[in-house]
Amino acid sequence: MQTLELGASGSAVVQLQQQLKKLGAACDPGPVDGIFGQTTVLAVKAFQNSKGFVADGVAGPQTLAALGLISDDTDQTAFKQLKVKAPSGIIFDLVDGASSKNARLQEFRPTQSIRNGSLPRFYFAIQKFSDLNTPVTENFRLIEFISDDEISRGLIFPYFVPAAIIRLAQALEGLRTKLGNESLKLSSGFRSPFHSMYQRNPDKKSAHRFGTATDIVRVGSLGASMELLERVNKAAFDGAVTPSNRPSGESNLGFEFTESVEEMGGNPHHAHLDMGYVSGEMELKHLGDLLVKS
Repeated sequence: MQTLELGASGSAVVQLQQQLKKLGAACDPGPVDGIFGQTTVLAVKAFQNSKGFVADGVAGPQTLAALGLISDDTDQTAFKQLKVKAPSGIIFDLVDGASSKNARLQEFRPTQSIRNGSLPRFYFAIQKFSDLNTPVTENFRLIEFISDDEISRGLIFPYFVPAAIIRLAQALEGLRTKLGNESLKLSSGFRSPFHSMYQRNPDKKSAHRFGTATDIVRVGSLGASMELLERVNKAAFDGAVTPSNRPSGESNLGFEFTESVEEMGGNPHHAHLDMGYVSGEMELKHLGDLLVKS
């Protein structure tokens, strides 16, 4: 049985806060941010006092049942938390954007329609800038998969990241191995609706919006060039790619597309790789064994 207390975070805390907020000012936990802080402790205590429970500020089975978050007869949580475990071993709590009432998450437009598709459904929250230094694989940190344009303009926290980023990081670690373990410099990873490009054109479709794409601007000492593009594509794909603006090919790493020189305006200033437009329930399938159910 799950118990929620000071220091807990994630979608379960979001649902707890939502239930408390419905009860009015006396049990108001403050912002519904998924963080079990002191304000949430006070709200839980107020609810416990109203029910005649021991007011310890810990949301255990009795309190959760009284709030309707678990069933009295089955003693099981009504909410089933999903988590994603990065190759580094770090576990992130996922939030279902299709059902979450978290106001900040909704600013990222989960599941909302764009041209020929819809934006991602499953995210995890980054609470502060230092959390971006979290290692997601042996050689990559989370910050390397966030748009450098948005970082330079200043991120507002909590900042929500599509779950697919963890799968992308896993694939890039495999690519790094194929490239002889040379360092990779990444650019322009996940672009949220706050990215300047999508402020101008909110319905523009790009794999960068799904957390499935990145641009590689350096491999070891090799900078942006046709040689870089060819070397990355040779390692990323199992054979020749089919020519088009978005050349595609088979890849045992999971990549689906690259980008043509023509699409880059004739200047091969990076090597683009992406894993396609992954959204809705396909996001969970895409994570494979990185997905942890509890």
